[in-house]
Amino acid sequence: MIEEELKGIEIDGSGKITICAHQVRHQPGNEKYICDHTFKISIYYLEPEEITAIDEANKDTEPMIMWEILRNALLDIAQRNRCSKEVKENIEKTFESIANSHFFREERIDKLTKRNKNTRLTAHVYRVLSVDEGEEWYVKIMDRKGNIHCQSTIAEGTRYVDRLGSRLYAKAEWRGDTFVILERFGKEVFSISVPT
Repeated sequence: MIEEELKGIEIDGSGKITICAHQVRHQPGNEKYICDHTFKISIYYLEPEEITAIDEANKDTEPMIMWEILRNALLDIAQRNRCSKEVKENIEKTFESIANSHFFREERIDKLTKRNKNTRLTAHVYRVLSVDEGEEWYVKIMDRKGNIHCQSTIAEGTRYVDRLGSRLYAKAEWRGDTFVILERFGKEVFSISVPT
């Protein structure tokens, strides 16, 4: 969720910042933060007391503990890279927004939202990120007045964020009264027929 919310904010020039919750450092010198500009990756190691706090957290306190540790880590990385005040404020606002949303984010995926010209129904595809579910996708088929004709989960079961799987939902189309989602090679991965 944090990665999704921080899109577009440049912290250290890396395409990926990995925050490690272990103390096995694979770089000589035991540096806490390593940024490799050649490969555009960064590694940031948590302190032993931060790892202990995560290990000892219960289900109710874990999200806020993780939130605080990750926020502090990203602010530390921003400080080490002499980021502008605006970048640091954006990190703070992002983390505040995540906490205020109770670690829940739902977004409609516009590129998969399709209108059926014959039935005049619209299929809206949503992606949900949350503490409880990880990543979940669902489709809601509605008429112009907002009446829901059917709704279905696209992939069953609680999952951790599956970036590869979520990118498999590349295209959508109507085939008669059936709404179909296709992966990038045109293979059908989900379909739902509208009750008549």
